[in-house]
Amino acid sequence: MEAGIWQYQLQDLADRFRVIAVDLRGHGHSRAGCDGYGLTRVARDISTVLSRLDLRATIIVGHSMGGMALMRFCADDPVALDERVAGLVFLATTTGFAAPVLGNTVLRYASRAAIRWGDKRAWKGVPAYRFPPNTLTFAMIRRTFGARPSPTHIELVRRMLVDVPADCFLPAGFSLLDHDPRSELAETGTPSLVIVGSHDHVTPARHARRLAALLPRARLEVLVGCGHQVMLERRADLAALVTAFARENATVRVGPNGHR
Repeated sequence: MEAGIWQYQLQDLADRFRVIAVDLRGHGHSRAGCDGYGLTRVARDISTVLSRLDLRATIIVGHSMGGMALMRFCADDPVALDERVAGLVFLATTTGFAAPVLGNTVLRYASRAAIRWGDKRAWKGVPAYRFPPNTLTFAMIRRTFGARPSPTHIELVRRMLVDVPADCFLPAGFSLLDHDPRSELAETGTPSLVIVGSHDHVTPARHARRLAALLPRARLEVLVGCGHQVMLERRADLAALVTAFARENATVRVGPNGHR
C-alpha cells in the first residue's frame, strides 16, 4: 500500500499526534531491497520503523494487507509489541485470505512462486491485470467501495494499483494464501480496535467479527454503508475513532488541545 492512501489522516490527525505513513515494500517510493516481499518481511519492516524512529506508546493502524502484516508483526516480535505499541487498529482486514474463489491458474502460479519466491525471473510471463482506465477496471475498483463513492477516490486507488510493479504485486498477493495468525493473536493482550464497513466486499464484516472475537482486548466498530476503502470513504469517522482509541490507551498524555 502506498502512503498516499492516508492523505486524509495525515491532515486530520496531525494537529494532535505525530502521524507517520509508510510505503510498503514495492509501493510508492519504497524498494524491495534484498529480502523480497511477503507478510513476514513487511512485519519486520514495522519493527524496523519502530526501532529506528524510537517510537513509544504507538498506535499502529493497518489496512487490508497492511492489517495482515500487522498481525504477523504481533506474532513475530512480541518484545517490540510490548515495549513500543500502546494500541492496534485493524482496518478492513482479515485473519484469512480475503478472496472467496481462487482459479486453478492462480493456484498453479502460487505453487510456482512458493518454489522460487525470491527470484524475480519466476514471475516472467505470469499474467497480471494492470488496471487500465476502462469500464472493467472502474467496475472492479468500484466494488471495493460502499455507497456513492467519489470518482476521484476510485481513480486514486486505480493509479496506486497501476504504480505497483508486477514483480511486487504478484508475490505480495500470493503471500496472503497461507496467512493464518489466529493462534498468536489469541495471545495478544494489546488493546485493539477492529473497524470494518458494513458494505466491505473484500474483507466482509464477518471477518472483522471473527478477528475481534479472537483478540482478548478488542472492540469492534462497523461503519454502516462503508466499503473497503475506509480511510477515503469515512475520514471523519476514522479520525474520531482513532483519536478516542489513542486517548484511551496511549501512555503518553494527550493534552487539552490534543497535543502530545
